[in-house]
Amino acid sequence: MAIDDTAVPKPHAEKTEGAQFQYCGTLGRQENCNVAVASCFVSNAKHFPVNFKPYIPIEGAAPKTFKSKIDLAKDLILDAIDKQIAFSTIVFDAWYTSSELIEFIASKNLSLIAELKINRSIRFTHPKTKQWLNLRAEVIIPLIKEFYPHKLKSVDIPQNNGKTKSVLTYAFQSTLKDCSTPLNIIFVFNKWSNTDDKDVHVLITNNLTLSTKSVILTYLLRWGIEESL
Repeated sequence: MAIDDTAVPKPHAEKTEGAQFQYCGTLGRQENCNVAVASCFVSNAKHFPVNFKPYIPIEGAAPKTFKSKIDLAKDLILDAIDKQIAFSTIVFDAWYTSSELIEFIASKNLSLIAELKINRSIRFTHPKTKQWLNLRAEVIIPLIKEFYPHKLKSVDIPQNNGKTKSVLTYAFQSTLKDCSTPLNIIFVFNKWSNTDDKDVHVLITNNLTLSTKSVILTYLLRWGIEESL
């Protein structure tokens, strides 16, 4: 079950319900638009929309009715459960990876796989001091490369052209700052496809039994919501 938001530009709309001047992801800038948070079932075989919830910025919402995008994501997860959608894991990108949503999903005994922003703080044992510290992912990356290159493990990722691409990974169990849910945290080095624009990805999951390869491949199914919205 993938969660993400989408926007429809309405640059000339003055009376369209819900249209507000806000960030429009499809344009990559502020624009008058309608925004919705959506849920989508994604798998290797198929993907299809499940539901969506309109997002109204707090400035345009009626008093006491405002819901953040995280609130709407929670509603969509509960909606999918009520509809008995047979999903095994919830996937979402780094924007939705808040401590609030992680702990909500964990409280429902559901599994998640998500990406972290590079500036998120992770509990990590510093290789020099051996102390547990809250370090940003961007700080941990050079420490892994310097002190743990011998612990990097290779994972082969299938490509659209039928070939595979090898990436190096480093995984450990820990928590995020201000989040109590135990997580498996996976640093993925190298671009995982020819269209990837990042040299490093940081993935998390609360399913501590999943293999690193399963985490990566399941997260990559998230692209199905981009094709469905």
